[in-house]
Amino acid sequence: ADELSRSLAAIGSERREANERLKRLVESRAGRISNHASARVNKTPRVDHAASATVADEKRSEHGMTEPTEPRPTARDDDASKSRHRRMFAGLLGTLKQSKTKNDNEKDVMAKRKSIEEAVVGKNEEISRELREAQFKAFVEKRDVDEKIKFDL
Repeated sequence: ADELSRSLAAIGSERREANERLKRLVESRAGRISNHASARVNKTPRVDHAASATVADEKRSEHGMTEPTEPRPTARDDDASKSRHRRMFAGLLGTLKQSKTKNDNEKDVMAKRKSIEEAVVGKNEEISRELREAQFKAFVEKRDVDEKIKFDL
């Protein structure tokens, strides 16, 4: 447990040193940047976390368990985003309705095609049956005529 707490303390101190180096680097670069910096600088006021930090906050930060200081703004808070969400939802519903209508139309077309195919197949079978009957009658008549000729001789 002591070894773990020592290693965590060492990591915390290394992290603080690295943050300090980064701050110095940013400050040195900020001095070199000319007028372009004003366009990129965040206009929100900076909160001094060191002054408002408590002992518990310092312990949490040593172990890398910092809590966000300000709640993140949600998209639901904004009226413009609400109207955008409504428009997007309406667009999705419209797309779904259009898809359903198209699908229903395709089902109707397929049902009509199937009924037409069934009618055509039934008609073809009927025609084939009538043709076979006619051929059989012709065969029987020819056979009778041939037998009659054979017996008459």
